[in-house]
Amino acid sequence: MAKIHIAHAFDILVTWRHIPLSPKEMLTLLAIATCTDDQGIAALPTEALACIARTTVPTAQRLVRQLEEKGCLAITPATTPEGNQLYRVVHTEEWA
Repeated sequence: MAKIHIAHAFDILVTWRHIPLSPKEMLTLLAIATCTDDQGIAALPTEALACIARTTVPTAQRLVRQLEEKGCLAITPATTPEGNQLYRVVHTEEWA
């Protein structure tokens, strides 16, 4: 079982409080951050991300695209054996 990295989520909440994100975008970003490994990478099925972020799969997909466009998230398409995308939360100095 993967570790849950609450510290990554806490970092987002505290140091990124000025990030111009909607509440749904922030919840999605926090969901990804809590599922990261020691390298800061999260490999989540979209269905799991949607469940954690309390949204639908299509909405989760849209939110992930928006987070990537805003520079909050780096995505590596389908590189796990299960076909999951890899997500990495991007820390931007201008938002600290």
